[in-house]
Amino acid sequence: MSKRAVWGVLAGWLMGLAAVQVHAVPNPAAAYAEKLGYAYSPDETGGTVTTPDGTVLDAWDFFRGKVGSEYAYGAQYGYDTVNRRVETNGYVQSFAVCVPKDPLRKGTTEEIPLLDLMWLNGEPLWEYSSGATPAALEPILKTAPLKTFPKQELPSSYDSRNVGGLSYIGPIRNQGGCGSCYSFGAAAAAEGSFNVAMNRTGSQCVDFSEAYIAWCLGTYGAYSSHFGGCDGADYEYAELEALTVEGICGENQMPYNSGSDPGYCTYSGTTTVFESWARVPSGNIDAIKTAIMTYGVVDAAVLTDNAFMNYDTGVYDNNNNDCNDGYYETTDHAISLVGWDDNPPEGGGGVFILRNSWGTSGTGEGGYMRIRTNAAVVHCAVCYIEYGEAAETAPTFTSGTSFGATTGVARTHTVTASGNPAPTLKLQSTTASAGYYTFITNTGVLTYQPPAADAGSKTFTFTASNSLGVATQTVTATVTLAPPAAPAAIWASATNTTDFTAAWSSVADATGYRLDVGTNSSFTTGGGAAATNLISEGFASTSPSGWTFSGVGSYSSSPYVGTLLSGTYSIKFDTTGDSGTTPTFATGATNLQFWAYGNGGSGSTFAISGLVDSAWTLVDTVEIAQNGATYNVALDPATTQIGFYFTKTYNCALDDVIVQASLGDPSFVPGYSNRTVAGTSQSVTGLTAGATYYFRARAVNGGGSSPNTSVANVTTLATLSAPVFGANPGPVAATAGVDAEFTVSASGVPAPTLALDSTTAAVDSYDFDAGTGDVLYIAPQGDAGTKTFSFSAVNSQGSAYQTVTVNVAAATAPAFTGGAGPYSTTAGVEVAFTVSASGTAPTLALQSQTASNGYSFTPATGAFTYTPPAGDVGTQTFTFTAANAAGTVTQITSVSVAAVPTAPDAPTSVWASATNAAGFTAAWSASAGATSYRLDVGTNETFSAGGGSVNLMSNAGFESGDSTSWTKFETEYAVVSTDPQEGTYHVAITASGTRDLMQPVAITGDGVTEYEVSFWYKKPGSGNCRIWATWASGGQVSGDDLTPDVTYLPVASDWTKVTYTVVPQSGANTLNFEVRTYSGATVSWDNFFVGTAGGGSTPSYVSGYSNRTVSGTSESVTGLVAEAGYYFRVRAVNDVGMSGDSSVASVTTLAESVPGTPPVVDAIPAQTANVGSLFDYTVTATATDGDPILAYGCSSTVDTNVWDFDVNTGYFDFEPTAVQLGTNLFDFTATDKDGASAAVQMSVKVYSAAASNEFTQWVEDQEEDPVDPDFAEGADIDGDGQTTYEEYLADTDPAASNSVLRLEGQSADLTEFSFPASPERFYQFVYTADLSSTQTNDIGWGVPGMVVTSTVPGTWFGTIRVLLDEPAE
Repeated sequence: MSKRAVWGVLAGWLMGLAAVQVHAVPNPAAAYAEKLGYAYSPDETGGTVTTPDGTVLDAWDFFRGKVGSEYAYGAQYGYDTVNRRVETNGYVQSFAVCVPKDPLRKGTTEEIPLLDLMWLNGEPLWEYSSGATPAALEPILKTAPLKTFPKQELPSSYDSRNVGGLSYIGPIRNQGGCGSCYSFGAAAAAEGSFNVAMNRTGSQCVDFSEAYIAWCLGTYGAYSSHFGGCDGADYEYAELEALTVEGICGENQMPYNSGSDPGYCTYSGTTTVFESWARVPSGNIDAIKTAIMTYGVVDAAVLTDNAFMNYDTGVYDNNNNDCNDGYYETTDHAISLVGWDDNPPEGGGGVFILRNSWGTSGTGEGGYMRIRTNAAVVHCAVCYIEYGEAAETAPTFTSGTSFGATTGVARTHTVTASGNPAPTLKLQSTTASAGYYTFITNTGVLTYQPPAADAGSKTFTFTASNSLGVATQTVTATVTLAPPAAPAAIWASATNTTDFTAAWSSVADATGYRLDVGTNSSFTTGGGAAATNLISEGFASTSPSGWTFSGVGSYSSSPYVGTLLSGTYSIKFDTTGDSGTTPTFATGATNLQFWAYGNGGSGSTFAISGLVDSAWTLVDTVEIAQNGATYNVALDPATTQIGFYFTKTYNCALDDVIVQASLGDPSFVPGYSNRTVAGTSQSVTGLTAGATYYFRARAVNGGGSSPNTSVANVTTLATLSAPVFGANPGPVAATAGVDAEFTVSASGVPAPTLALDSTTAAVDSYDFDAGTGDVLYIAPQGDAGTKTFSFSAVNSQGSAYQTVTVNVAAATAPAFTGGAGPYSTTAGVEVAFTVSASGTAPTLALQSQTASNGYSFTPATGAFTYTPPAGDVGTQTFTFTAANAAGTVTQITSVSVAAVPTAPDAPTSVWASATNAAGFTAAWSASAGATSYRLDVGTNETFSAGGGSVNLMSNAGFESGDSTSWTKFETEYAVVSTDPQEGTYHVAITASGTRDLMQPVAITGDGVTEYEVSFWYKKPGSGNCRIWATWASGGQVSGDDLTPDVTYLPVASDWTKVTYTVVPQSGANTLNFEVRTYSGATVSWDNFFVGTAGGGSTPSYVSGYSNRTVSGTSESVTGLVAEAGYYFRVRAVNDVGMSGDSSVASVTTLAESVPGTPPVVDAIPAQTANVGSLFDYTVTATATDGDPILAYGCSSTVDTNVWDFDVNTGYFDFEPTAVQLGTNLFDFTATDKDGASAAVQMSVKVYSAAASNEFTQWVEDQEEDPVDPDFAEGADIDGDGQTTYEEYLADTDPAASNSVLRLEGQSADLTEFSFPASPERFYQFVYTADLSSTQTNDIGWGVPGMVVTSTVPGTWFGTIRVLLDEPAE
């Protein structure tokens, strides 16, 4: 609440309040709920909001956007409301932001804080008028007293919530939707000052009435001109002045009631009046700290903004830190300050601890905020109020000087002393045993749990001191020895027919024991009568007859009063040490019943004691649960009075106390009722054989008797008798491998011991339990026939014997009868079958499998399922076994798993051939798995008409394969490739609700330019769909067919185009092109278009060649225009679906011309290649008429996987394998406008990888191994005097001695001679006639058996030269 007028707009949403009355900021969460017309219910956490449909929301979570988006302010404007938690300037804000549900329809994609949206819409959370100026206000403001504090040392931190572990301020309050923050700031300052002055802390802190300030002092009181009700307060701090004149009452005397106007002052009683109030010097941080440390809490004010309301945690800070106007600095919200911290963990300088009045959830740190000491002008206008100072007095003890205690039980005693200054308490000395007591000086609480050694009287001496003196007090504790605990365990031993020994565990501090033995567990004869009540108290009075109480109070309202017995009250136990005792009653009590209520939690206890034989004995300690419950405690029948001793965790109510006695005489065995026993066992004699007896024990010492142990029982032995077997269970029928069970039994006293003495059954085939007589026998196949089991029963009186016969039938061998298969399925598809087998109870098992996973087998039923993963494609086997006692058989079942079929890939290459003036042949590479192809031929590469506008949309046909560029792509829309209108993809949907598909398109709206808007759709069945579009400026698209009220699109079994021509509104810059599919409709959408009119998206396919079905990998395209460019693409198809488009190829038809001469492929010499090495060659052709070569062709019987050919360039490559060893032939053609050439053949001789040169290739041609050393260059394997290399040069057989180059003449002068020649070699005749010069004659390429006629002189000397190539001229 502000102490000053606010000027203009604050943080985008706060406006000025009425003149002067400016401290009026309500709880924002409450104001927000009420702004929306919702019911607000306050509580200390911050309150709840109830919407018109009854939904209840946490008020602050709703205000901060964490819950209830559908009910929020933004919902009515098309926004979702969400929470943002943002860290800025060292602190965290948590606030609501509004996010457009349909941002493009709203014209923005920005989110906006809730409070900013309300302000922009002219609907701020609340409004202020400008108010008076400071200059106008100052004359009417009373001059407040100013406190100057002496300079003193201040601690680095101080917190009134934790001063030595004590808090001087109560819980956080919630002002709700009322502008009464000034009353909460004033009340908090008053409470802090009062609590400090009166030393009230924790739950004793005072709670003053904010409503009394707002209405009794304000609206309906003497100060209404300065403050009142929910209208706020001025800067005068008249509310503090009022507390020093008229005072204030308590909250319980005039409750706040959510800030509702009571209509008049409802309280007229006495009030608490304060002594004075004063301002702290404006901006003086140390003075403010001193005031806080002196008076606990100070009243202050801040100037709020959105960040203040949104504060979540950290140190709040802003730049509003100057006190230019002193006490009149602009503020709008009253708060209080309870402490400071000069060194917060976040750093950055000191902070105040600010206490707000918006509930514990309203300000981030439990209703508190850590605020920088000069932020939000928090340091400018600070005041304090003083309750008064008491006269200084010397210490005086005010607490009692004695208390009682019981050994082993914790007891507290509170030491108090008066005096001013408050005296300091100290435990000076004690006679109590060390380690068994504690004393807390600041609370005065002595806790004492005396050991047994402290029984008697112990003293504690205390001092209380202050500046005026020291007082001493000795407190005497009378310590009663506590009865011992009950023995923890009790049992019987040495049992005979007429006696047994009762024994129990020992107990520390016990001096003896008491034993009861009876004939029933209640130790009474019974008789059937109901229990009688010895005491029945419902507390019609807080002082019932015969009861005594110490320190207790009372309750008189639900839920703190029991309902079992009539009565107005219950007894309130609220301090450790509170106690009460019942009246005395007759002996015979067996049960104590009482009702108790743990007020706020569990953990408090009642120690229940009983007066037995004039001594108090601890019976039980009962822990009280939260809320109401009934408790029962068993009593010793000798009890004549009950005591309750309270130990506090939470306050407790006690009611409906009933002490019950069971009718009937005691049933003790004579001599064993409360029998004194010195040790921990006692022989019990004189009993009846075969009878059951019950016994219990108690420990005793000087402090009394313990409670009873649990009741144990024992049965004496019956008359002794020899063993006798029961009826023989045989003969027993059994089958090999199947469980057979039978039981033998025997009677006798004492109980006989059973034993299996012998058996003819196989070892390890049976099991015998001697304790129960049970036999389990699983006969193997070899036990078929009759088997016997011989048993004995033995006790001290004799023995008995019994033989049981088992007839074992042989098992029938197993044989499989089901699940043999084979089975087949597809990856991801379950196959199921049942494995079954005949024979005697065969056990089925899955022994092994080749499948990786996805299978399940249930042996009990034979049920088998298998859903193969993709990695299991192929044949998987499952090996099953069926086994019983007769043997084991195996069955292998196979499951053939097929791969999930997929659509084929697009062809990897596309080309044209056989081009002429009127057509061409489109060809493409084959796609694996394709059953056919689809061919498109168009006049441009986009296959659209063009010529007009460009499509302004992106990814208009979803050819990216996804929803890229579509900003609204709601659930159930999917990009698919099953049946596109054009291209590869489209969008399909089967809608279960209204679903939108939208893309924003940038346009220019001048009110004149026409745009074409179109799309293709297909809707074969029922359900509705339509266009749903808007301009970004908010207006509707021109033309009836584009409004949101447009008629639904009709049924369309085939792709149908819808086109609109529209003129955008002037100034529009975006068309939100949207289509809508409604629930139940199945619709396909494709190829959207937006562009200026005159263009459009009409396809440009060549007639007959749009999505044309082709069975092979080529198609003749005819009917074309000469010298025109065409584009074509292909898709592969199979039963699963269609591939995407191939790349787009182009071709230009030839000009019309007269027939010419086809080209000629240039001659190609023989070629060689090696296995595993790449061979390549470029084919060329010559057109004698100068026509360009349009395409090349290649054909061969050689496997196409090892060679490739480029029809456009003539480039050929070949990478042979061993299969291609030898000669491989390829035929090449060339085509121009005049047709195709004749084929020219290329021969490629393929050698092994080792034949890497002409020599090694020649060796391989001789059918020899080129790596064999016998055919190395220098070898002569045939011994003809010529090496292998020389024979290579002559092309003779290196392995035949008769194949060698040798001249043979017809006469002595060799005018005619012959020699073996090779067609692969060129020969020359080199000779001389006179040894002076050499002549060479070319003979030519060889012919086998070549004959040469010499043209040289009759006498000559010479040789034949062999060449691999013809010499150049």
